[in-house]
Formats: sequence, structure tokens, C-alpha cells
Amino acid sequence: MVGPTITFERLKNDLLAFAGKYVKLGGIIVKTRDMKEGSQIEIVQFKLGGGDLPDESYPSGGRFLAVSPFFLDDRSTGPGAP
Repeated sequence: MVGPTITFERLKNDLLAFAGKYVKLGGIIVKTRDMKEGSQIEIVQFKLGGGDLPDESYPSGGRFLAVSPFFLDDRSTGPGAP
């Protein structure tokens, strides 16, 4: 279902051209914000490498926002998480 030729750069340059399309983006979550309808997630974009994990050896293309209908706690992952 995901368009493999839709890159972050293409999406960023012509967002409306990809309306209704499925895309796969990757990166590192830098912030979550609770909203009335769930959570907003701010992500620093990185290309996906092996295992669909962010590959930080390439420069980031920028940041993007994602929305989840669920409340997410950014303190529940990473170093020191229970």
C-alpha cells in the first residue's frame, strides 16, 4: 500500500500531489504533545535503513508532525524507561 517512490523530499516539496496516498517516513521522536483528541508527535526525519530503523548517517530532511488518536507518553521509551 505504501508508495516506495514517495520520498520525504518529494512529499515536502509537493504535499498536495500525494493527498490520499500512503507513505512510510522514519525518524527520531523529539517531542510529544497531549491534545484533546490524542497526541501530536514531532519527528526529526531520517532515511530508513536496515530493519526500517532511522539511519542517522544521512542528513535529516527536516521535521514533520504526526498525530495519534491515543495519548502517548514520550517518557515511556528510551534510556531509563521502566
